[in-house]
Amino acid sequence: MVGYNILMRIASILADFLKENEGAVLCFYCDGVTELERHNKNIPPQQYRSMLFSKMYDMYVHKYRVEGIVNYPIVIAEKDPWKSQYAHFICRENHLEIIHALKDILISK
Repeated sequence: MVGYNILMRIASILADFLKENEGAVLCFYCDGVTELERHNKNIPPQQYRSMLFSKMYDMYVHKYRVEGIVNYPIVIAEKDPWKSQYAHFICRENHLEIIHALKDILISK
């Protein structure tokens, strides 16, 4: 388990990177390869990681009043939800058109 302070430190490092690199887009893949401790065992690890990542991002954005940078999650759904894939793109709002196109490519495969 990773504590709140560590999660906020990670978010701070990523936010600093984005501030210094205006053209950057970050992508995070939530894998289901390793099991992890979670309250709801009815959802796969990758979905839990995705939810945790979004929560971390939302807390950071709220705490530091970040504007213009968004968390854009993508779910590549499978018939078996335990095989679905989750990714997040962190980008500036002006990059969303590119991220939407990328999503279309990823989901069509």
